[in-house]
Amino acid sequence: MAARLLREMWTILTEGVVDFLRTPGIAVASVGTAAVALLLVGAYLVAATNIAHLSRTVSSQVDMRLFLSAGMRPKAERLLAARVRRVAGVRSVTFISKAEALAQLKREFAGNGAVEAVLAEGNPLLDSLDVRTASPAVSDRVARALGRLPGVAHLVYPGQTVARLGAVLTVVRWAGLVLASLLALSSFLVTSNAIRLAVLGRRREIEIMLLVGATRAMVRGPFLVEGMLLGALGGVVATVVTVVGYGAVARALTAAAPFLPIVPPAQVNARLAFDLVLGGVVLGWVGALFALRRLIRVASEA
Repeated sequence: MAARLLREMWTILTEGVVDFLRTPGIAVASVGTAAVALLLVGAYLVAATNIAHLSRTVSSQVDMRLFLSAGMRPKAERLLAARVRRVAGVRSVTFISKAEALAQLKREFAGNGAVEAVLAEGNPLLDSLDVRTASPAVSDRVARALGRLPGVAHLVYPGQTVARLGAVLTVVRWAGLVLASLLALSSFLVTSNAIRLAVLGRRREIEIMLLVGATRAMVRGPFLVEGMLLGALGGVVATVVTVVGYGAVARALTAAAPFLPIVPPAQVNARLAFDLVLGGVVLGWVGALFALRRLIRVASEA
């Protein structure tokens, strides 16, 4: 029984591969369409992963910076710092003079001629207070309280950036899902038509197989294998393009903006390959199943 089952599975697999190779033009079109659809899915996954990582990185940094009004006297600055320390949820407060901030800025942008030229004209910065909260959970409440204090010219804290990143991530998710769904539908239709043409081309052979007692599974099997093979190859092509493209983009961004928290390609590639190839297999299987649903029945009734 087990040996017979293995022989049937091997026959289905080999017939599916032969059917795939029998029509190379249709196969290339199907693989290309699936690859385009899955390539967009891969780009969406990479973008969403990086935005989510950036949001987590920013939200984990509970520092906020209070820029003090220009012209404040040292005594007034000390009184404001003491008042900030008394706000519930504040863990520490560090005073940063505009001279210290300028020196730090020069170190960070050493070699950048445009920035150095601007900084050479004078110090445009303000004295500031670096405030660390007890936990990210209280950052919003602390920010609202500190923003109302007199003498605070401007407040910067990660919660504002996280909110913007959340909005961007939502747009990316919906846009990616809509576009990927449209291209997945296109790939589904191309795969279905490829299988439909293969079934019609072998209609007489299918009729004979059914007459001599072949099961529907034996008849359907090779076409399902062909559909999954088309989708899998599309997933492989999409994976290669996405991995190579993301590696190049990540290197360029890291060189141009080393402060950006880019997700390393090595952390994305394995999961990306699994998702795209599996998505291609499922896409091909569903497309083939849809095409076979009616055609095999018609052939059996002929």
